[in-house]
Amino acid sequence: MPQARIRLQPFRPNQDTATFALTGLLERVGDTLSLAFELTGPIYRLRLPSVVAHPERRHGLWEDTCFEGFIGAQTESAYWEFNFSPAGHWNVYHFDGYRQGMHPEAAFDGLPMESLVLQDAMRLTIAIDLTKMNLDGRPIRLALSAVLVADTGVKSYWALAHGGDKPDFHHPAGFRLEF
Repeated sequence: MPQARIRLQPFRPNQDTATFALTGLLERVGDTLSLAFELTGPIYRLRLPSVVAHPERRHGLWEDTCFEGFIGAQTESAYWEFNFSPAGHWNVYHFDGYRQGMHPEAAFDGLPMESLVLQDAMRLTIAIDLTKMNLDGRPIRLALSAVLVADTGVKSYWALAHGGDKPDFHHPAGFRLEF
């Protein structure tokens, strides 16, 4: 039962990002990957979409506060991008290689997700069925990230690791976890 605790870092730390901490817990049990993001700090200073009763697949979730996971087989260049909105909306894209061949992944028709937002903390939990990605129990590599949008509209970009001179969640340097 592989498990990992992680801490995401802002791309460019500043006085606004210093007031937040973004951590996570990942656990793989068989072909299910469970992710839990926990954000602490002045949550009221973020632009957060309201939780909806009927979440749906949506494009462009990264334009607002959004949490993301990137998963691929350790020995392949193809990978999947998972987007999770605190509102409950979601999306999954498949890429053939680094930012190449992007298309919505039809194998997913929903993602089990729960969101809890408090004044000074937020928790988002997700369960991903890895069998829908035809990984067949193979070792996987992961990258986790988030876009936080302040109530002023300013965005901060958080990841396990940043590669390059601008935020790029697809960058191979971000795939720091292996299960």
